[in-house]
Amino acid sequence: MGLYLVRKQNGLILGPMVLEDLLKELETLQVGLEDEITGNLGPWVSLESPDIAAIYPEVSVQLENRLSWHSGEENLFTKKWDTKKSPFFTNTEYFILGIILGVTVLAFLIKDDINLKLHKESAVHKTVSVAKTIDELEHHYNLGNVKAVRVSIDNAVSRGPFQNDSDKIKQLIPYARYVAFSKHGPEKFGIFSSEILRGEHSDEIPESCSVAAWVNIFSDLISQKSDQNFENIVEYYGELKVLLWNPFWISIRPSKGWKYPINLHHGCLVRALSAIKMIKKSKLTLNIKKRLEHQVKSLEKPTVNFKDNLYSLQNYNTLDALT
Repeated sequence: MGLYLVRKQNGLILGPMVLEDLLKELETLQVGLEDEITGNLGPWVSLESPDIAAIYPEVSVQLENRLSWHSGEENLFTKKWDTKKSPFFTNTEYFILGIILGVTVLAFLIKDDINLKLHKESAVHKTVSVAKTIDELEHHYNLGNVKAVRVSIDNAVSRGPFQNDSDKIKQLIPYARYVAFSKHGPEKFGIFSSEILRGEHSDEIPESCSVAAWVNIFSDLISQKSDQNFENIVEYYGELKVLLWNPFWISIRPSKGWKYPINLHHGCLVRALSAIKMIKKSKLTLNIKKRLEHQVKSLEKPTVNFKDNLYSLQNYNTLDALT
């Protein structure tokens, strides 16, 4: 029994294989009629070449017998190829194959259409959820419910429509600042660092406006028995320059991204006021407290002549607040 090699059009060599295996390769379409064979040191011949009957008659005969590709007295290698007939599938098989292919394509189209609709519905739902969350936050904010605002923020970030969406999270920052600068508010919480809550740096504002930082400053002020004159202590403690800020001037500082406080200048005063209330009372601390309360109240409950009033510090034994 002879052995044969097959050379495919891409140059790949298959074999050696016996004739039976060669026929099986043809039946499974691993080998095509355009491929070439050689056997018993003979020349390479295409399976569809008429020469195969003369060079490899045993192969030609088996091809006709096994694959039934002959018609009357003609065989595959002596007649012209009829493109209207298929040696592999009947018309019925092609019809069934067409139905299967059509159903498959239709299924993919339906699936894509469903996915598109689901995506659109999800986007609409997410947009509605974002708006609903903002409305909820605004409601709690207007009621002054700091705890409820924080809970809503935590829920929105951890499992709500704001999850892993940095652009939408920016909408929460004003409410997060409200929580952070409220009474006993945290310096940072959740994904909101102290830097995010503070916002853009300004040379006008102390490097740290935390309650803890203010407590340290005021405590040191008391322990040093500093001069009662504001001008002197402001010169010695640079952070206390906030006492010279004019409320109207504060009100026109940048306020984008803030609700309460109206900006970082306002927030710094709020925290300073919270800190001074924790310090042992003295004439100096009472004067500082009075000044801070005046500044904060002027910002939160401005009077009719708010813009024109420079809120002089002269009643507190110090310089005029002509910042």
